[in-house]
Amino acid sequence: APADMAGRLWVHQLQLTIADMVVEAHDVHHPIASGMYYEGQKVEALRRASDFRTKRMATLMPKYPLLSGLHERVAKLRELQDYFASDRRLPFGDGIFRHYPELDKH
Repeated sequence: APADMAGRLWVHQLQLTIADMVVEAHDVHHPIASGMYYEGQKVEALRRASDFRTKRMATLMPKYPLLSGLHERVAKLRELQDYFASDRRLPFGDGIFRHYPELDKH
């Protein structure tokens, strides 16, 4: 983070935005209650996933082109290619969130 207070507050704001997005993604899988299993909320999760894809991501991504660009640049970093190709990297769906294909756009 930058040394100056304005820079530090900006980085903090970015972190809070990331935290908000993590909560939104989580709530796709648990739209009724986080203590309930996904299997008990599938119908609601399908509705929430549709809303998340169309309302949140479709409206947010154009507002943050630098974030999208950062994602692309990090994926191309030479220093990370060995890690990306290794068995140490968890495949999508085995990390923070499970992957439920039925929630993907059809």
